[in-house]
Amino acid sequence: MPYGSFPYASYPLGGMGSLQTSEILILSQQIRIYYKNILEEAIVTVTSENTSYPKYRLYDRNIGLLFKGNSTPSQFQINIDQGPLLSNQIDKIIIPSGHNFSGKPIRLYHSIDGINYEQFRAWTMPSGRFADDFPLTEKRYWRFGIDNPASPPELSELWLGKGYEFERGPSYGYERGMQDNINRLESKSGQVQKTTWGLEKKRRHYDLTKISNGQRIELETFRGTVYGKNFYIEDMEGELFFVELPNGLGNFRSEQINRWGLTLNVMEIIA
Repeated sequence: MPYGSFPYASYPLGGMGSLQTSEILILSQQIRIYYKNILEEAIVTVTSENTSYPKYRLYDRNIGLLFKGNSTPSQFQINIDQGPLLSNQIDKIIIPSGHNFSGKPIRLYHSIDGINYEQFRAWTMPSGRFADDFPLTEKRYWRFGIDNPASPPELSELWLGKGYEFERGPSYGYERGMQDNINRLESKSGQVQKTTWGLEKKRRHYDLTKISNGQRIELETFRGTVYGKNFYIEDMEGELFFVELPNGLGNFRSEQINRWGLTLNVMEIIA
């Protein structure tokens, strides 16, 4: 059998058995990042607003701070006008957990004139985080509607944006783990006292190789956009979570003509 006639890692070591479905998914999964929320550059209006919990919290990238409405109409609306020059494409909506309208009908609309709206998606809100992918769509106006809220709506973020998928996966041997949030004190006699300050956080460490110039430029745009900000990442196992770059993006390494390497470290943000 000629070398290279099967994809790398088609067979596990020690046998010729086929990969499990979950293993195939991991091998084919690419990292995706969501770092542009269209609300940040748009004019955002809401049905009502509790001024102590202002609407800018819908797009401040802080999932620990809530926006709160101040009424319970038949439909509570969040309206987004990107302006004539900012009709960005979107293919993802994310609403973090911590909202108070689980079980309620939710509707997402779009419009080309801000007057006549077409329903684009509808679903019943789960109790936790909601995330959904849809075909790439470009409209100037968007509307997020909550039908018949039982109390003034509360949510920490409304994320509408376009994902960016990496061209290729990281080198095999990438790292995943958890960051402890424990303070450990040891006395001179060897007694240890531990204080848990909060939840542990997900960590990922990727060594990216053979990055094209096109992907390098996209990642440099990403660096400028998220400078000091948080964003979403979908990892190699397809898990979506809110993260930061604890050490910045880092430097690109020249590998060969028009190819680059990069070490990417991300850490989860929790409310």
